[in-house]
Amino acid sequence: MLEIKNLSVYYGSIRALRDVSLTVREGELLALIGANGAGKSTILRTISGLLVPKTGTITYEDESLGGLPPHRIVSMGILHVPEGRQVFSHLSVAENLMLGSYRRSDAKGIEEDRETVFSLFPVLKERLKQAAGTLSGGEQQMMAIARALMGKPRLLLLDEPSLGLSPLFTDTIFEVIAGLKQRGITVVLVEQNAYRALEIADRVYVLETGTVKLSGTSAEMLANDEVKHAYLGE
Repeated sequence: MLEIKNLSVYYGSIRALRDVSLTVREGELLALIGANGAGKSTILRTISGLLVPKTGTITYEDESLGGLPPHRIVSMGILHVPEGRQVFSHLSVAENLMLGSYRRSDAKGIEEDRETVFSLFPVLKERLKQAAGTLSGGEQQMMAIARALMGKPRLLLLDEPSLGLSPLFTDTIFEVIAGLKQRGITVVLVEQNAYRALEIADRVYVLETGTVKLSGTSAEMLANDEVKHAYLGE
């Protein structure tokens, strides 16, 4: 579905990614794990057009994403839930969800998807008129994911969805993420909680200082001594 080849990305003079290559298969849940600064979020930001690569290519369903602005990439079905949620804090929950579907014109489909996100996150229906900035951190994360789902993604990029959440909210978020595959959504997940990511992922790439260190199935990574020592506390 998506292929990255020899991707290098810089922040000014600092190289964040060095010759990274990876693939995302349609219908899978792919996890990217690694320490802070390993380049995980940079990969997502480059896929979604927020960063421009120095070298390398990103191909989505045989079409190059190189040079495309973010709104074009969104219209191709790639939606990004950024780290820190980035809600429109002064707007209501309903308005935030509406902004998620701003490139759609199928009113019936939009209403159906609203009901779907309410079934996934019932608390959002109770908070529809509430300003997004007054929601708890867990509720804001639910809304950020729901807002992306309103854009009808085929490929969903999730950056640190459990960051700062209570165990209860974390359980809810991971349960929903695991279920997205059943809805035909391909997911790329960046997550500091490596164990929870490996629990639900099909395949995994381990990044270290801007390069791919290891890759394999989730089961292979859970059994890998290096991964267990570095990321699972074993």
